Amino acid sequence: MLQPLSSANAVCSLKMISTAPFNARELDARIRALAAEQCWPEVIAAVESVSADAPVSSATAAAAYKAHSAAGNAAAAEEWLDRALQLASDNSTLHRNKGVIHQRRGEWPQATACFEQAVALRPGVAAYRGSLATALFHTARYADAVEQYRAGLAIDPAQRAWWLRLARSLIHLNELNDAADAYAKALSLKDDHPTRSARDELLRQIRSGSRAASSAYYDAVFADSPKYNQ
Repeated sequence: MLQPLSSANAVCSLKMISTAPFNARELDARIRALAAEQCWPEVIAAVESVSADAPVSSATAAAAYKAHSAAGNAAAAEEWLDRALQLASDNSTLHRNKGVIHQRRGEWPQATACFEQAVALRPGVAAYRGSLATALFHTARYADAVEQYRAGLAIDPAQRAWWLRLARSLIHLNELNDAADAYAKALSLKDDHPTRSARDELLRQIRSGSRAASSAYYDAVFADSPKYNQ
């Protein structure tokens, strides 16, 4: 049987698992204790001692995912994440984590599907809305991206990066006045030269009725570039 962690060795103490019959409850308790202390190598050793078809809990699978992620074992981490999702398909965090994996690989349609699941399960989490909006932007679904950025910003209006991405999404939809307002929101959170130049150029385009970028805009954007000046 699996030995419980004593108070003396609770921090990252690894006890060898015997050849006794598999006990999912004992494994789960052991993994929870190790995960609470972030003893990831010990978690990996514990889950590697059970067979691939062992009926582990979703908590055990999720902890194994975290452990392998911390160790940089991307393939094993994703396998355990998929296993956790099969066991707990109503866990919004797991769907978001899977979406992040797809996002890092540039697999935006798959990332979108995962983030949509996370939002459907917990629509009030701003971070899920922002992640979904970014994935939608990269699949050229600009109207949907605008909807999600606005929903996320209604929950957490301090996300400056989302205001900037909202502005860019609105520009793709030719909704220039709303885009200028989004730039203004970003500037109210932090005033910087690139954002102010982009906002000023957009206002100039609105006044002139032309979407062609002006030489003044390029001068402003590249003012600090030795290569451009040359």
